[in-house]
Amino acid sequence: MSKCSETSHLRCEIKVDRLSNFDLDLPGNPFIRYYVVAGRGRRIRIDTKEATPTSNPCWDELATIECQGASGPVRELLEPHAVVFELRRRSRRIPLVGRFTRSKLLGTAEVAWKDVLASPDMSLKRCVRFASSSSEFDGLKPPSLSVEMKVEAVKAPRNKQRNGRRPAMEGCACRSSERFGSEEDILLAAATLNVW
Repeated sequence: MSKCSETSHLRCEIKVDRLSNFDLDLPGNPFIRYYVVAGRGRRIRIDTKEATPTSNPCWDELATIECQGASGPVRELLEPHAVVFELRRRSRRIPLVGRFTRSKLLGTAEVAWKDVLASPDMSLKRCVRFASSSSEFDGLKPPSLSVEMKVEAVKAPRNKQRNGRRPAMEGCACRSSERFGSEEDILLAAATLNVW
């Protein structure tokens, strides 16, 4: 039997919801940047939109990462990794050029995929507290971010291609129709942001 005959469809969802205990009056707009490990030392970087600087900024954004590849235990693909969240702020846009200035890192937090996989329905809702990376939080309680993460893995029918795409072993059949490496890169996919 060919190794290519059995494939799995992997879907990971990450929802960035609300920030609490954000008691800083800082210039610029806060946003969340997070990274999903994609194999071979690569990461997918996802930025939320910039929020209005209030005491509880809300994003309510969902990123969906989908890929199709050779069947294998989902735990082996995800369990050793975590999603790293960064709280950042961007101060202003450069006039005429239309580009943004570099963002400043305020704090980091992470959620391990093994925690998501250990839950009964492979989904997790959690409030994660940021570890301060900035002196701006000195003496203040660090803010917390409400996130939801979910994993679905479905075994695809043998030798069946979706929507006329190339066979799964040639790369990921991702939502954006981009193609990436091999089964080792099953998480390397384009992320699409949606409203939950």
